[in-house]
Amino acid sequence: MSHEHEMEDRAREGIVVVNSKLSMHYVCTHAKARQLVQAHQHFWVCNCGCRESHGPCARSRMDVCLMFTPDDPGSGSGKREIDLAEVLAILDEAENKFLVARPWRNDDRSATVGICFCCDDCCGYFRDPDERCDKGELVAVTDFAACTHCSACVDVCYFHARTMSADKLAVDAQRCYGCGLCVGVCPENCIRMVPVQPNSMQALLDAYDSLPDLLAMAWQMRAVARADVYRIQDELREEYRRQGLPFRWSMPYRRPFQCDLCGYNNTEVLHELENPAAGEAAPALRQVEVSELAVHQAREHGASLPEDVQAFLRHLGGHSVGPGAAAAGE
Repeated sequence: MSHEHEMEDRAREGIVVVNSKLSMHYVCTHAKARQLVQAHQHFWVCNCGCRESHGPCARSRMDVCLMFTPDDPGSGSGKREIDLAEVLAILDEAENKFLVARPWRNDDRSATVGICFCCDDCCGYFRDPDERCDKGELVAVTDFAACTHCSACVDVCYFHARTMSADKLAVDAQRCYGCGLCVGVCPENCIRMVPVQPNSMQALLDAYDSLPDLLAMAWQMRAVARADVYRIQDELREEYRRQGLPFRWSMPYRRPFQCDLCGYNNTEVLHELENPAAGEAAPALRQVEVSELAVHQAREHGASLPEDVQAFLRHLGGHSVGPGAAAAGE
């Protein structure tokens, strides 16, 4: 029986089946929130549970927890039915006070049944990073040629995707949840929301991430080993070579890099990817080098990794990457 048919059968039996891939909450733009409202005719509102537990909100009114069904208890007290005019007033307040629209799904994650309007002052999500929330279907893209680095967008980015570094705007696209608040405050109109596109490099990035990071391991071992971290990394490299296991060996440089696509900057690192099992007869599949900038642009912008790195990672697919795996397979 297929998973879909099993879900249907269990639903008919009255069993709630939760789609574990989806969080209860997700983020959307204010325009999307208005579209969600337009799909309903009846509305209820209650006080926001986060604001009630936190105390007076520095940004907005208390009753901003909007519901589309009469049986949803909401997150706070004072639930009441409201008309469309009051719903639109809540939406206007959310835009004027720079609140993030965070719809929530029903128990089986099959439908959106309400919208929270969250701020960085009270919202449990922003105060507790461990609370799950899905990203929206859009992501913000900035035209850096038109950007004046005024920092207006930084002030309303509660996800910290936008920061200032040396008086220049830097954008970490991986942190963008797609709320769209930055678009409305940009005086140059150089930010737009675009659909999230699947990353064609993702399978190769997954293979890259599966490689044991010897430098990170060395830093963890440093306190116990009481030795130079790069010496520990070199010793780990020899052990992985002895076991015939793939790994990632890294060497930071004293020069920074800045991504010309998003302004992100960090210290440049040269990563050596090695797969001893490839053998001496295939040197291109045994060892390649890739820069941290190339990895960043592939991860954040879908840029292509160098061809030799792609070939190495494709060949790596399916190979065991954990220490001791060789012994386990004997």
